[in-house]
Amino acid sequence: MNTSQKISQAVSAVPVIVAIMVLYMGGSLGTWFIVEEFYQYSATDEDATKLIDYSDYDYYLNEVKVVDYTDSDRQTPLESNLPYSSDGYEQRSTVFYNLGLVLYATMFIALLCSTFLFVLDYLWHEIIKRKLLPGIGKNDILAVIFGGYMAVIVFVLFLALYAVSAIPNAMYEDHYETDKACLYQEDITVIGSVDGCEGRASGERAILQSVWTVGPAFIIFVVGVLGPSVYLLSTVYQRFEEVVERMESEPELFFDSEGRILFDVNTGEVVSSHVDNDKELFYDEDAMTLFDEGTGEILYAASDLYEAVDSKDLVSLAPILSKAPTEAVDEIASGASESDKETVDKDTGSDVEAEDEVVVGAGSVESDSSEEMVEDEAVAVEVVEEETAGSEDVVEAEVVVAETIEEEKD
Repeated sequence: MNTSQKISQAVSAVPVIVAIMVLYMGGSLGTWFIVEEFYQYSATDEDATKLIDYSDYDYYLNEVKVVDYTDSDRQTPLESNLPYSSDGYEQRSTVFYNLGLVLYATMFIALLCSTFLFVLDYLWHEIIKRKLLPGIGKNDILAVIFGGYMAVIVFVLFLALYAVSAIPNAMYEDHYETDKACLYQEDITVIGSVDGCEGRASGERAILQSVWTVGPAFIIFVVGVLGPSVYLLSTVYQRFEEVVERMESEPELFFDSEGRILFDVNTGEVVSSHVDNDKELFYDEDAMTLFDEGTGEILYAASDLYEAVDSKDLVSLAPILSKAPTEAVDEIASGASESDKETVDKDTGSDVEAEDEVVVGAGSVESDSSEEMVEDEAVAVEVVEEETAGSEDVVEAEVVVAETIEEEKD
């Protein structure tokens, strides 16, 4: 396994770890939504000391933690954990329940993808050898992993958009027509504040202020899962392309010396089985060739040469190919059928006759010329003879022309 695959293995565990941390992390790090409220009463100072000055709300996935302070220095907190089934949290209960479902689904898919990567890099040869997944290749597993991380990214984006829109709307719905309705109006956003509005707190009239924002758990989950998933999506796609290219060009073979089978790790197909062969076999990974060490016999070769031409044909053609080109052509042609020979002879004979006619015609014209022209033509004939010395038929035709010219001179 190369360095890139090792990095992918480590990164694939990050989304799972982040999801578990967000689910079981306590304290402020586990909050998804934080609200701080401040109450300025219009009652006398004597009565105000008995009232709540501040309230902090930490929203988790399954409950809300309420911390009330009866002093402006926030030194005397009164903590209480309320389930979302409590009165006044109906809409927020639905929102955080849905967020929890999306989070669990995202964690489960990320865990499956990480497991598939581990199996692909460490156990794939053993699975193919034992035929546990017949007909399923490495490219199929990579396609499933790619689709899984695509689903993780979609789920995380959906969770982020849903939280940004649904949480403010739930705050508005739950506070509608209550003492704090002026703090959470219809136009509330996921991050904001209200400097002051007139309402009621603890049954007393007061000027209310509030500040709210998303919690650390929301940011940790979105960033911690989305970033690694995008990286893994790109690396898995690259690996998928590499596997497809290898499948199109040449197979990636692996020989199991114990099971004595040769299979393609990309497709899971058994390309050669030698279970009944008790001889010493050796597989050359570079040449992708399996042969018998004792006899040197090639049992399987991925090369196109061994697939297209039988080894016996190569042995029979070797002496011929070692000869000169013309000799090799003649010898190969000697094995042709009689009809082929007749066709070749007919074609070559017609060409020779055409050359003879041209030369003889030239001789007849020369015989009618003057004596000076005859001498010039004789020189031309000698030149033609030198140029056509490579063909016996043409040379004989030229000799006849030369005799005709000599008779005309006498």
